[in-house]
Amino acid sequence: LTDADGNDIALRSTSGTLQVAEIVAGVLGDVLLKSAGGLAATVSANDLAVQAGGPVSLMTTVASLAVVTVDVGDVIVVETDGITLSSVLIANGALSVTAAGDITANHLESLEDAEGNDINLAATSGDILIDLVRVGRSNGEIHLVAGGDIREVDAFDADVDVTAHHVSISVQGEFGSSVNPELNLELDVSEFTFSGR
Repeated sequence: LTDADGNDIALRSTSGTLQVAEIVAGVLGDVLLKSAGGLAATVSANDLAVQAGGPVSLMTTVASLAVVTVDVGDVIVVETDGITLSSVLIANGALSVTAAGDITANHLESLEDAEGNDINLAATSGDILIDLVRVGRSNGEIHLVAGGDIREVDAFDADVDVTAHHVSISVQGEFGSSVNPELNLELDVSEFTFSGR
């Protein structure tokens, strides 16, 4: 497949689980995956969009990712470099994202306020940049681990950025910004733990 912006790939499963060994759409191509049940795939693309009726497991090399689940199931993502999570909406489950580079979290949400429906983000050698990350206020937990900084995305807004019952932060760089306090995160949490400088 020639690496061009219009050379996109779409796969749909109307029943059962969709399992894809590998999809390569190039640096410019986009991929759409729809499954009536769960979904497991390895994808290299520009933008990846996923809709599933169950758990989702992804190995990715993508610039951006959008996920919607409509039934019970966790979402697990392992990214080879940096990733923008444009929108991840989980009906009833947890989210785990591990990336070798930066993680930009535009809108992440676990919609069912239940024990275990947590969000875990780990940028092993990069930053975590947040616009909105939200789990259940009574039971949900958010765990953020970054080899770099953890702060708000560059586009400042005064809205709450992180909502949960419990939030834990582990950061090797800065939490927020000493240079630009507008990049500090607005938190709505009951419990907060921190490890870093």
